[in-house]
Amino acid sequence: MMKITPNKVSLGKQLFLVFGATALLMICFETVKTLLFGSRLTLWQSHLMTIFVTALIGAAVFVVLKMYTAKYEDINKELAELLKFNESILFNSPLPMAVYAPNGRCVEVNEAYAHIFTLTRASMLQYHNNSVFEACGLLEKFTAVLIEGVGQRCEIHDTNLFGREVWFDCEILPMQINGKNHVLVQFYDFTQRKRAEEKLVAINNELQAAMRRLVQAEKMAALGTLVAGVAHELNTPIGNALMAASTLNVHVQELSASVNTGTLKRSALVTYVENTIDEASLIERNIIRAADLVRNFKQVAVDQASERRRHFDLQRVITDIISTMRPTLSKSSHVLKVYIEENIQLDSYPGSIEQIVTSFINNALVHAFAHKESGNMLLHARRDNEYVLLEFSDDGEGMCDEVAMHAFDPFFTTRMGVGGSGLGLYIVNNIVTDILGGNIMLTTSPGHGAHFQLRLPLVAPERSTARLE
Repeated sequence: MMKITPNKVSLGKQLFLVFGATALLMICFETVKTLLFGSRLTLWQSHLMTIFVTALIGAAVFVVLKMYTAKYEDINKELAELLKFNESILFNSPLPMAVYAPNGRCVEVNEAYAHIFTLTRASMLQYHNNSVFEACGLLEKFTAVLIEGVGQRCEIHDTNLFGREVWFDCEILPMQINGKNHVLVQFYDFTQRKRAEEKLVAINNELQAAMRRLVQAEKMAALGTLVAGVAHELNTPIGNALMAASTLNVHVQELSASVNTGTLKRSALVTYVENTIDEASLIERNIIRAADLVRNFKQVAVDQASERRRHFDLQRVITDIISTMRPTLSKSSHVLKVYIEENIQLDSYPGSIEQIVTSFINNALVHAFAHKESGNMLLHARRDNEYVLLEFSDDGEGMCDEVAMHAFDPFFTTRMGVGGSGLGLYIVNNIVTDILGGNIMLTTSPGHGAHFQLRLPLVAPERSTARLE
């Protein structure tokens, strides 16, 4: 065990100090006496005064020395108790701790410290720092602490020295023992915390991957809804064109039969030409309508699927997306009014804006009008210097403060199991802030609908590769 012995003032040393101090003071007294009285004192008066002063000085010096030694002994006693307390801390601490001498010899160590090296405390005391610190890569830090007297801290990750993979937070501190420099080394094992952090990172990565898949699925679901709507909308123009083509085919066959039998009359030919013109015009109008629907859907689908950046006119993009959603709106009695300021040119991501508008409309149909047979929606956009203000509002049920507070949180929905995924507004918020570089604000209250206000730059910032797809 390491020994730190408090200094004690021995009896011989005390007597030496008393006599020495008395003799010194007597020399001073004799000098003063000679200067003041000279030869005016008789011999016996001089001796008597000397004896009296000597006794007085000796007593005073003895009393002062006794007070000093008593205080010194109290300090030594407190120091001894403090050292005993420190040793108790060292031996009972759950933290691995050891004390090393300047030559690298381990002079004291607790069981916890020896345990991490899978050694006994007795064998640990035989180790030199070259075999421990050098193996841990701490020899330079050990030397620096001895020379500079400044503690150092570092992290150790090892898979061999300790017989297992471990992470330690190592602290090397300077200390004085009997006037000599020593080093206190202590380890904090945070292996379990590190492993928990790694598991948390892995789980978080899995969650992010799952989130990306869900977001992508939500995008595809939105496109799937558009596909269904466009397919339904195409039925009318294609059906009309098919009916006109069938009618035209009948007229062509009738004309051909009249020509073959030689019974063709001028009036029949005129009637055929008039019918052909009408039917061809009907076919053309419906084919153009179908082509427009396909073109609009194709543009929307390409924009949303590829998220490509390009220059575009906001009014045209929103007109296209509203056109593709018209079948969905026509199935309900809800009314959507659109007011888009003309000539708002953006260098941004049209697919993202289309996805925002789609989400707002679907969110209103599913949530705002869940218990209303009819309602009104308003989509408005205007330019504000280098920004565009895009607003969407409805006169539906609205939200309470608690719901509004979590409206943009992932997987938060008031319609779970009946059509709500909890990702709609979360995706909108991500698109607005991460892709388009803008901000979004929600104003709502129960019974008074919801109002979303977006402020988007006309020129979108460069996209971050780390954002959530």
